[in-house]
Amino acid sequence: MFVMSSLNVYIAVDGLDMNAIDAELQAAQARWALNKPHSYKFELERSCFCVEDFRGPFEITVHGDVVADVQFMATDLLGNDMSDELRGGISTVEGLFSKVKAEVQRGTAPAALEAQYDTALGFPTRIEIDRAAEIQDDDLTYLVTKFRSLV
Repeated sequence: MFVMSSLNVYIAVDGLDMNAIDAELQAAQARWALNKPHSYKFELERSCFCVEDFRGPFEITVHGDVVADVQFMATDLLGNDMSDELRGGISTVEGLFSKVKAEVQRGTAPAALEAQYDTALGFPTRIEIDRAAEIQDDDLTYLVTKFRSLV
C-alpha cells in the first residue's frame, strides 16, 4: 500500500518569488530522479473552464519515460472515446514538472501558483495556476491521485 504525503508550496498574488518556486520544483525533481519507478500508473484530473473531455479523469500508465496508455475514466457527452487532440495533452510526471517550470520561465509571473509534491517520491500531487487575477475562468488545476509503482 502506498500512502501519499505532500509538501505545499503556495505563493500568492503579490510578491511572487519565482526563485523560491523554482527551488522547490528543483528539490521535488531531485527526489523524483532518485526514487522514480521505471513504470508507474496514476490518475490525473484537470479542473478548468473547459470541455469535460479535457478535465478527465484519466488513468495514465508510463513505462520508462513514455506514456504507454491513457484510459479516459468517463465517456464524453456523445459517448465517444477521448480524442487524439485531448490525449496529446496527457504526460508523464516529468511533463507535469514542466508545467510548473513553464510558469516560472514565462517572463510574466502568474497571479498565483501553487504546487504540492509527494514528500517521498517528489512527483506533483497538485498544481494550481492562475495567470490573471482579474480573469475568472483562466485557472487551471492538475490533480494527481492513486499513484502506484508497477514493478
